[in-house]
Amino acid sequence: MKPLTLISIIFALARAGFQSPIHSAEVFLLDDKKVEGEITGLTEDTLTIKTAQGEQRLRIEDVLRVAFSTKPWSDSPNSRQSIAVYLTDGSCLRCVRLSFKDQAAEVVLFSSGKKVSVPAASLSAFHRGLAPSTDFEKEMKNSGRSTDVLFVRKEDAIHTLEGAVLESDGKRLKFQWDDGEQSVDISKIEGAIFFRLGSKPGDVLGELTDKYNNRWRVLKAEIKKGIIDLKIVVGAVVSMPISSVREIDFSSGKVVHLSGLKPVAVQQTPYFDIVWNYRKDENFRGTQLRLGGNEFQQGLCLHSRSRLSYSLNGEYHWLRTVVGIDDGTRGRGHVECEILADGKSLFRSELSGVSSPHELRLDVSGAKRLTLFVDFGKNMDSSDWVTFGDAKLIR
Repeated sequence: MKPLTLISIIFALARAGFQSPIHSAEVFLLDDKKVEGEITGLTEDTLTIKTAQGEQRLRIEDVLRVAFSTKPWSDSPNSRQSIAVYLTDGSCLRCVRLSFKDQAAEVVLFSSGKKVSVPAASLSAFHRGLAPSTDFEKEMKNSGRSTDVLFVRKEDAIHTLEGAVLESDGKRLKFQWDDGEQSVDISKIEGAIFFRLGSKPGDVLGELTDKYNNRWRVLKAEIKKGIIDLKIVVGAVVSMPISSVREIDFSSGKVVHLSGLKPVAVQQTPYFDIVWNYRKDENFRGTQLRLGGNEFQQGLCLHSRSRLSYSLNGEYHWLRTVVGIDDGTRGRGHVECEILADGKSLFRSELSGVSSPHELRLDVSGAKRLTLFVDFGKNMDSSDWVTFGDAKLIR
């Protein structure tokens, strides 16, 4: 037998139908079904997936999210070189350089070195490193802010300055405050938060997360021949290989978290003359909601005795949540818990700090009122922290 040459190997692979790797995906639908296969097309209205049974066209309005098999990038960005840039549409981009002047801003992505141009007015904030400081996070949530805020490192301390961020060439940043205009070395700046009057995320088709942890709030998207073209809400146009995409979340407008709604009625019975006001997205210690060792970014935490009611107006089909005594009680707590829709009990159970949480999918089709009720248990325990993890309504 003659030894195989490189050319003969190439021809052999071609005859065998050699192709580039297929990037498989799981598509999660509103009706709780899942479709697996290869995403071959995407428009504003339709998602096309090639499955073992053939090609399927799914309506975007029926899709919650698409999870690709793409693994996150293993090489973490250098904490001092990486800059997280937040846009007013809700996008968050990881970059190595940010510059802005007058009406225009330019972001140089850490992942590819590509330049993305956005309006300067779309810059909401930026911080250096992989995670923002606690003070930065608090200031991001401060709705009473009326100026830009600059975080500057001086020796071992971080100082905040209030004023106006003017421009940056990527090396220095100009900032105006009470003592006049200053030019600051960008390497000494830990972050900045821009005052944007009345700014809020706009309507989106979905949110795309790539393997470099960039989050893109997408207005339009199209997939052709392994490339996805995006137009984000603030106007930038970006292209990337589908192999770089980790997830596309289409749940905006279809899923509403209870922590984002205001209850129409709240009844909270004092516990030994102390009223434990319900918490949103945190437990009563002010830390992450946690059940059975799992953390939840969103949800509610109620103390016995509490009754919260929400207006549904018949707009939703399902309530999804994980409910139990929060891990923060360290095994203590005992309550009676009930969930009702228009007065009809959908779930009722005793919960204790040592019992496993319940994963619930409750039919609320046509219901006008949803009620969460947490009653005193056997022990009248001060650790009656009932967490409704990732509590959300699905249209």
